[in-house]
Amino acid sequence: MTSEEVEAFRSEICATAQRLFIEEGYAKVGLRAIGAEIGITATALYRYFPGGKEEILATVRSSVFTRFAQLLEEASATGPDTGQRLRQQGHTYIQFAIEHPDEYRLMFDQVQQGDWPYLQAASNRARDALYSLFDELLAEGYIDGDACAATHAYWAALHGAVLLHTSQQLNLGIDIDDLLETILNFTLKNK
Repeated sequence: MTSEEVEAFRSEICATAQRLFIEEGYAKVGLRAIGAEIGITATALYRYFPGGKEEILATVRSSVFTRFAQLLEEASATGPDTGQRLRQQGHTYIQFAIEHPDEYRLMFDQVQQGDWPYLQAASNRARDALYSLFDELLAEGYIDGDACAATHAYWAALHGAVLLHTSQQLNLGIDIDDLLETILNFTLKNK
């Protein structure tokens, strides 16, 4: 196989594995099941992923984190001011989680075994996309205190809002958009 064919086949393996992880749960899916879906043996999968199932999961998660990071970066790149860019980023975060709940769970609900530098880099890129605006927000007087702590609080609030929404726990007339606006209002003090 050419290097392009190998990469295409690796992509097919990852797409199949991702579907199985989502449908059946990561713990219930083995290399045999993945191989059977694409017509090769579990042993043959090691030619493409020497780290086995954990490497496949790391590759799948890395791809999702990369796409997520790119969307966050794009959302926070343009806008009339930093506060508006944060609003755009918050809406993008929530929209991704709602439109791609299975991929969102793959990013945040899995405990990854092993050391996968490309997964760590993709995860860091998504985190850095969230953090990117907070130094500016601090400098412009939108927030007080520590930018890192404010970013963590913002991220925790967004993640919590997603979990409440996806588990249908939002009630009392509050929907996810109302909650996002409240999070943003708490995050961005009035200037």
